[in-house]
Amino acid sequence: MAYKTLALDLDGTLTNSEKKVSKKTKSAIMNIQEMGIRVILASGRSDYGMNHIAKELELAKYKNYMISFNGSRIRDLYNDKLLYEQNIDPSLYPEIFKLWREYGVNILTYNREINKMYTGDEKDIYAIIDAQINNYIPLVELKDFEKELDFPVAKFLFMQDPIKLEWIEKDMQKRMGDKLDIYRSESCFLEVMPKGVNKGNALAKLSELASLDPAEMIACGDSFNDISMIKFAGLGVAMEEAVDELKEAADYITKSNDDDGVVDVIEKFIINDI
Repeated sequence: MAYKTLALDLDGTLTNSEKKVSKKTKSAIMNIQEMGIRVILASGRSDYGMNHIAKELELAKYKNYMISFNGSRIRDLYNDKLLYEQNIDPSLYPEIFKLWREYGVNILTYNREINKMYTGDEKDIYAIIDAQINNYIPLVELKDFEKELDFPVAKFLFMQDPIKLEWIEKDMQKRMGDKLDIYRSESCFLEVMPKGVNKGNALAKLSELASLDPAEMIACGDSFNDISMIKFAGLGVAMEEAVDELKEAADYITKSNDDDGVVDVIEKFIINDI
């Protein structure tokens, strides 16, 4: 199979433990873009948290795409155009906020228009970590979350100790799973998304819009929110340190992100097949 599209998660996949793209990985990606291979970034991060990586890899120059907020937004980088957007229905906010308080977790969301992150507790370590992951986006605490939230929400993030969050994930899926998609991106991050929004469905939407063949697509990831993506692609790849559930769904397991696992995939399935 001649693969023509490479979809990449960021954290734990494209970037190393320092949240950077290694020189070796960057070189390989630049090389395949020159060859005409499409490269798509697909992350739970905000646009703000992804833009610097897209710029570093010159994705706009090569007419490529970016999927942010786990699939809530799809952008054509070359034309700087928003192709798709889906937000959480505001009528669901009261029930979401009720569970947030009941579970005793911290909550977080993003204002895309002014590139700020809003949280119930700005001193919470998990909120600080997510702000750092998103390229040090400004973190602002809302005193009255319900009343001060006056912008469209692509996703909410519940943050808590991983053991407790695993139970919360299952309980919230039972209580709101018919209205929202609820899954973890990291062991301490629970993504609360519009119904039907995930990376796999975003790739399906983009495939229609950009005339991409899913059978000719490789998708690489490491966490729970990547499962839909690697199932959708013709070749689904799990990183060496991926969660077990992702490895079970994958067609191939590559090296770790710190060992340039993406380069291994490029060399084995793209370069060697040309």
